[in-house]
Amino acid sequence: MNERVTTQKIVPEDLVLGMTRTHKALGMVCLVRENPVPSLSNVWLLEEALRNGAVHITEMDSFGQVPFLQLVNDGDRPVLILDGEELVGGKQNRIVNTTVLVPAAQKIIIPVSCMEAGRWRANRSDFEAGQAVFRARSRAKHKESVTQNLRFQMQFLSDQHAVWREVDRSLDELGAVSETRDFRSARQCLEDRIARYLSNLRPVNAQVGAVFFGPPGVLGCELLGSSDLFFKAFEKILKSFAFEVALLEGEVTAHHHNVAKWWHEVLSTPVEWFDSPGDGQDVRLESPLMIGSGLVWNDQLIHFSCFPKELVHTGHGPSFGTHRLSVSARRRTMRRRQEDT
Repeated sequence: MNERVTTQKIVPEDLVLGMTRTHKALGMVCLVRENPVPSLSNVWLLEEALRNGAVHITEMDSFGQVPFLQLVNDGDRPVLILDGEELVGGKQNRIVNTTVLVPAAQKIIIPVSCMEAGRWRANRSDFEAGQAVFRARSRAKHKESVTQNLRFQMQFLSDQHAVWREVDRSLDELGAVSETRDFRSARQCLEDRIARYLSNLRPVNAQVGAVFFGPPGVLGCELLGSSDLFFKAFEKILKSFAFEVALLEGEVTAHHHNVAKWWHEVLSTPVEWFDSPGDGQDVRLESPLMIGSGLVWNDQLIHFSCFPKELVHTGHGPSFGTHRLSVSARRRTMRRRQEDT
């Protein structure tokens, strides 16, 4: 599909901004469908497929390739993997570069990025679901570089060094100790705080997505193709946004007007179409204000995520301020650049 359309044309016509729910420093405006939503119970999320033994994810071969993994779906249902989804195992932990729908009984190559720079050895031969999605701020940066590479090189590759810088920043912000520079160590520092958000923010009936916000404003949005898919994916999505506010004290104030204005901008922005690594078509949204992507399958938007670019460029995070990497982090980045030249 090459026609120039806006996001408004690919989201469901009956999708509306619903009630606002908040807990502490995180709020969400629910995206709900006004009409009954057909179930997508015939689609497995990654953790479901792995739990049922239908999917196996491995390195490409015994040597491995950082930007690619092999996925075999032996099941009888398609499997949905979200952009930024964390995969744990193999020679190093990875995040998925774009949303992929893997058809039943097929093998595909999925594009990934490393989130554990200090390990290149197999703790286990395959991968398991990390039960989480990369933090929102870093997903925005990650999505920008994948979109740029897709647009100019037609490849779903990321700026790997930018991902490592994001991981280093998260670890250093939280004083997390990780010999292999694993992003998951940063989240573990916030585990108890994030768990309280998981306990106090829950989806409502007919909810298929949410626009999340914190004290500085909008943090981004996430949308699934049905309420049952959103309910099942909700916890790993919430972890991504709760990470950004977990260290903030106090209660967030309602931002419904700002959310509505931002959501209108999302809907008004044109999208670009690309062939997906799996089934369906990859869609990309970019403007000076935001960066987003999604997957259209059988003429239905099955997943969509979008972030304000301000989240990337002003460095909103646990401290919500301009942050400079520590001396040790800058030295690590410099060493990596020298090794690559």
